Amino acid sequence: MSLENEITINKLTEFDLITSNSNQEYELSKKLKKDLESIDITDKQIHSDLQDNPKEKKLYQVCKDDIDFIKKYLAVSNNIEDVSFENQIKLTFVLDTFIKPELEFGGVPDAFLPVRGKHLRTAINLYPKSIIYAWRDDCNGCDLQKEVFNKIFEKEREAIALFAVYGKNCASLLDDKFNVSGAPTTLFCLNGNVDSRLIGSQSEQSVRNEINVIQNTTL
Repeated sequence: MSLENEITINKLTEFDLITSNSNQEYELSKKLKKDLESIDITDKQIHSDLQDNPKEKKLYQVCKDDIDFIKKYLAVSNNIEDVSFENQIKLTFVLDTFIKPELEFGGVPDAFLPVRGKHLRTAINLYPKSIIYAWRDDCNGCDLQKEVFNKIFEKEREAIALFAVYGKNCASLLDDKFNVSGAPTTLFCLNGNVDSRLIGSQSEQSVRNEINVIQNTTL
């Protein structure tokens, strides 16, 4: 599932989640910024509300070590209550790309969504089937792998969430938590665990073989 496919700039502005600034660039709306600054996750009422909703309770359990993501989710959900929980989660990841420090996009395949290293574990825990692509600058292998992914994911694969992480920004975390020490590296994840990995640039067929395993696994 390419998280960006259903979420356009027009929709984000329509929800008043982002706005165009004087430089003709998009940034978080003033209201969303204010919500992000004001939310106190230790507030008893907020904590109680999270526990009362089964889906949000599961989110809280998944994100117990990633409180910053919960704050971002709550800011989004406060502004778009008529949107499903699943789409609120998607929007949270998408809107995170507008939060400073800005995420790197240069080596991200078209169908993938950039994710901060600190939210990486949250991402793979929230989506039963996901692919994490670690890349860096000045990397011929990364350029080749990006082209392979662009070819493979010309058409969306509904059952798989696609994330890309810029290795230089979280090298220690990738090494410590995911045993990733170089780029390009691709992790194929099931139920929050790395099921398999491909190190270095790989052929289209090799990548497709791993994708098929993920797709055909019954959870």
